Amino acid sequence: MSGLQKGNFDAAFPAVFERSTYSSGVFPQDLSAAAGLHRTIFSLYHLKKSKISWDGKNFSGIKKAIGITLGHELTERLNRLSVPLDTKSSSTTQNLDKLVRKRIEGVIAESHAVDASLSGDTKKYAAITKHPVPVDSKVHFLIFSFDYYRKNKDQAEKVWGKLKSYSGL
Repeated sequence: MSGLQKGNFDAAFPAVFERSTYSSGVFPQDLSAAAGLHRTIFSLYHLKKSKISWDGKNFSGIKKAIGITLGHELTERLNRLSVPLDTKSSSTTQNLDKLVRKRIEGVIAESHAVDASLSGDTKKYAAITKHPVPVDSKVHFLIFSFDYYRKNKDQAEKVWGKLKSYSGL
């Protein structure tokens, strides 16, 4: 995003609307999923016999740590919820393997990546299931530099309008 702020780029994707990215560039006025280009969903995966649960606000039934990759963006939020975390793995696959070996209680990761792993090796991961309530969801937008937007506001608005009409989120 620094290249956008410095004027090296006119636009950037993906950008999630958060306090840290707000000053990076101009976001569309409509911050709904309908205006986004991509959505990342983070889910909880656990063994089918596990009692772990997530109601959208709180976890229950946690007996061991939850695996989350080192430096994951949800770590701080999960720490605030007092979720015991294992952040030693550098990949989701490592965490899935720990889960199969019952070294951790669950895994929190991007759904599309884990779903692909689970369907790619159904025998190895047969005991793993995805919790139905997502842990988090982030909508990604195309943003414009402040300078570009100031000079080309109508064009930027048209681009966002056109993208919104194609969005399937």
